[in-house]
Amino acid sequence: MAEYAEASICFRPDPESEITIALGATGGLSATLGALGRPGDRVVIIEPFHEKYPEQVRLFGMEPVFVPLHHDSVRGHWQVDWEKLERAAAAGVRALILNSPHNPTGKVFDKAELFRLAALSRAHDFVVVADEIYAHLVYDGRHHCPAALNKDMRARTIVVSSISSRCATGWRIGWVIAPPHYTEALRAVAAAPQTLPEVLRRAAHEFDGERIIHVRADDSERRQSYAELLREAECVWGGLQRVGIARGDKVLFQLEHSEEILPAFWGCLLGGAVPVIAALPLSYDESSRPLEQLCHLWDLLEHPLVVTDEEHCENLRSGLQRRLSEELKVETIEKLLASTPRQEEMPVAAGDAAFYSTTSGSTGAPKCIVLTHANLLARARGTNQLCDHSIDDIILNWLPFDPVTSG
Repeated sequence: MAEYAEASICFRPDPESEITIALGATGGLSATLGALGRPGDRVVIIEPFHEKYPEQVRLFGMEPVFVPLHHDSVRGHWQVDWEKLERAAAAGVRALILNSPHNPTGKVFDKAELFRLAALSRAHDFVVVADEIYAHLVYDGRHHCPAALNKDMRARTIVVSSISSRCATGWRIGWVIAPPHYTEALRAVAAAPQTLPEVLRRAAHEFDGERIIHVRADDSERRQSYAELLREAECVWGGLQRVGIARGDKVLFQLEHSEEILPAFWGCLLGGAVPVIAALPLSYDESSRPLEQLCHLWDLLEHPLVVTDEEHCENLRSGLQRRLSEELKVETIEKLLASTPRQEEMPVAAGDAAFYSTTSGSTGAPKCIVLTHANLLARARGTNQLCDHSIDDIILNWLPFDPVTSG
C-alpha cells in the first residue's frame, strides 16, 4: 500500500504509523471526520460536491460550510471563491475537504492554488482532508498535484483514497494517509463495529463481569455478562432457524421482561431477522386499544412469527387467533432459549434493517419505522459523545421497550 500510494502523493508513508485501511474512500472519510472533529466544529466543503460529504459531516454533529467554485468562461476553468473561503477560515473551521481531481467539474487544483490553500491552513490552523480518489484519472496533459505537497503540509493534510476508481468498481478497499498523531484515533474509528452483531460479539470478547442488571418487578435482580447474553442469543437464533425464520423475516415480540426481550432481540439480529416489539394487552380476549394495535401490526408485517412466554402463550393463541385472518404462528422464548445455539456469523450489512420501531398509533394505527444498523450505531456514538459517556458509566433504562420508547 505504501508503494502504491507513493506514486500519487510523492512521498512514501510509513505503513506502521501513517496508513489506515478503510472500507472504501467513503469509509476513510467517515473515519477521518470522526477522528478529527467534535460536535459543533465547522468543516468547509467546496461545491459542487460529492453527495456524501455534507451528510458525513453532519453525522458527527459538525456543521458544513459551503464555498463555491465559479466557472471562468474566459479561461475555461473553475476557480475557488477565495474571498468566501478566507472569510470562512477566519471565522474558525476544523477542516476543509478538498477533492482534486474534482467530481463533478473535473477541476485539477494546481500548485499555486495548493500553496495558497496551505498558507490559509497555517494561518487559521485547520486540516486539509484531501479526497484524491481520482488522482489517476487526469487527461489533456494535466497533472495531479497532491495536497501534501511539502513537509509542512504533510503535517496538516490527511489523504483519503481507494482502489475502486482505478481498478474495479466492485473493490471497496480504501485507505487514509495521515500524520502519526492522527493515526491512533483514525484506526479506532475505522475499526468501530458496523453492525449490531459485531457490537455484541466484541463486547462479549472484551468485557468481563456481569455488566447487565435485570431489575424485576419484585425488586430482585439478575446479573448477566455480555458473553452470557451472546450465548442466549445464539440459542434463540438456533431456535428461530429451527422454526423456519430466515434473514429479513420479521418477528413480533409479545414479551414482558427484559431478560426475555434482550436475548430474543439479539437472537434475531445475529441471524438478520428483524424484531418488532409490541406492547402487551391486558387481555387477549377483551377488546382494547393495545389488542387492536397488535392485530394491525400482525397484518402490516404480513403475518410474522409471534414470540411470547409460556405464561401468555395459550391465552395469546386462543384469543388472538379469533381476530386474525390466517393461522397464527407462535413460539415461546423458553423453547428458543433451550435450542441448540448457532454460532456461525450471518451476512449482515450496516444498511440492513436492524429492527422496526413502532409509533404510538395516535393517528389511528401504529406505523413501523425502519432503523438500520448504521442508524442505531450513529445514534449511540452521537449520544456517547454528546454526554461524554465512558465504559465506567451505568445507564439506567427505565423506559419500556414497546412503541415510541423502544430502547
